[in-house]
Amino acid sequence: MLMMKKIFEVKNLYQQLLMILKRERESENSFIIEQIEYSIRIIEENLNNDYNCEDIEKLFKRLKDTYKRINQPKIGLSDYFIWRENYDDRVKANEPLDAIKDNLFRIFNC
Repeated sequence: MLMMKKIFEVKNLYQQLLMILKRERESENSFIIEQIEYSIRIIEENLNNDYNCEDIEKLFKRLKDTYKRINQPKIGLSDYFIWRENYDDRVKANEPLDAIKDNLFRIFNC
């Protein structure tokens, strides 16, 4: 059940992250957005079916692999931040993003 809890948490975090990335409308986000949408889709598809522990472990591994792809340095989520001219505005805009990234890192133990 711990694995299921993690998967639901990933889905929730990805949905929040998707809203942020789409709101910022930066063209370089398209790969990350596609991978997040893919992850949400496979979570929903797999959780609509009967599942066993092995299936859940496979799903979590697929999610972790996708996370590693979108978290690559220089092109991925790890280096992404929201730009604002004003420093205080920039810090405030990045707080939710940083919390999501920290939680995903914790879940996937990367």
